[in-house]
Amino acid sequence: MSRLIRVLEVMSLALWWGGLTFYAGAVVPLGASVTDERTQGFVTQQVTVVLNGLAFVALLLTVPAAVLRGKWWGRTAWGVAVLSLIGLFVVHQRLDQMLDGRSQSVLDETHFYGVHQMYLWLTSLQWVAGLVLLVGFAGRWLPSTCEGAGQEKPPAQQEL
Repeated sequence: MSRLIRVLEVMSLALWWGGLTFYAGAVVPLGASVTDERTQGFVTQQVTVVLNGLAFVALLLTVPAAVLRGKWWGRTAWGVAVLSLIGLFVVHQRLDQMLDGRSQSVLDETHFYGVHQMYLWLTSLQWVAGLVLLVGFAGRWLPSTCEGAGQEKPPAQQEL
């Protein structure tokens, strides 16, 4: 059962972090090359709801290992990811209030771009925290140099 839980932890982190990385690094630039910026923004508005949901699930699944049994850096990265996710939920809602989906227009252009910049900074912060978590969780499965290859680390060494 513990192996299944570990697989779920790593896969949920990888799905969220990988999805965010792929979307920001490939889909947004490619989308901008085939459609206008406004249309791309309204697509991103919907995609970020899914990405934030994936982050929520991943962070929920990793509570026991990262927070309850984790080392300081795992707890810190988890806390940063959670706080940035809360910020993203709040800022996303504020951005939604500034948009009209039917006409695909920005209702409050004066404030929209500043609030959007805040969203991008929170996403960047969350991305870094997610990378730390993903590397930490995946690294639990790597044998140390003093152990034989393929041997699992003792349970005390498996924590973040």
